Amino acid sequence: MKINRPYEDDKKPIVYIIPSPIGNLKDITLRAIDILKEVDVIACEDTRVTAKLLSFYNIKNKKIISLYSQNEVENSKKIVNEVKKNSQSLAYLSDAGTPGISDPGGILIQTCYENDVKVTCLPGASALTTGVVISNINSSHFSFFGFLPTKESKIKEILNSLSNNKETLVFYESPLRVISTLKIMKEVFGGDRIISLIRELTKIHEEITNGSIDEIISSNPLIKGECIIVVTGREIIEYTTDDIDKLIEENYSKGISTSDLAKKVSKISGISKKNVYNRILEKEGKNEK
Repeated sequence: MKINRPYEDDKKPIVYIIPSPIGNLKDITLRAIDILKEVDVIACEDTRVTAKLLSFYNIKNKKIISLYSQNEVENSKKIVNEVKKNSQSLAYLSDAGTPGISDPGGILIQTCYENDVKVTCLPGASALTTGVVISNINSSHFSFFGFLPTKESKIKEILNSLSNNKETLVFYESPLRVISTLKIMKEVFGGDRIISLIRELTKIHEEITNGSIDEIISSNPLIKGECIIVVTGREIIEYTTDDIDKLIEENYSKGISTSDLAKKVSKISGISKKNVYNRILEKEGKNEK
């Protein structure tokens, strides 16, 4: 069991996880600026990005260490050992938003716990929460999946597993892959599923586009900057036995196997394939009598 009480006293060592602006450099808390001025060391995902932020707030003469996804395991151990050995305070920033959410930072936090070094995360900017709130899509229940894999088959596998989820679904996406991802979403979710495509949050070209997947693909949008795709959950309709029978009849075609028919109706209705399959067998049994 581990108990972390970062504010129990003012003694070092301590690590601060600092949310950084997701666009507008003014979107950072006063407390975060104070801590960046006070800490002994600053670690960050990209020293160039962090140097720009520090310069904007006239924070000078700081030791800056690189900690990004490719070196996070190795460097987290080195950094935490150094902080502990020298009884230092350290602040960590990713390039944009709150570290640890589709960004490096999680392993650093884990390493702090493993080595009994106090660690805390300040509240602040997050593309995830900002995007969900401004999306105009139900935010009472949502699931976040970060960036989808690059391989199409893997994307389909993940989206198929989510196709019947009732809660809102949230994804990050590269501007280079948005359209191809939307086309896969159309194939899995259907072109009439309502989504919100969000880009350039907090910047001058911030844009939120709401509509069906078909509408947004057809609009041939100009995609620049990192994007967020917020997808409405599936509307669950309570199907009666008569409704299921009707769907079975509507989707029946000559030569289709019972298994394929059950799969097709299951995808339309959200009812398990097993239950649909059993209903088809029941109907076939009745028809034979």
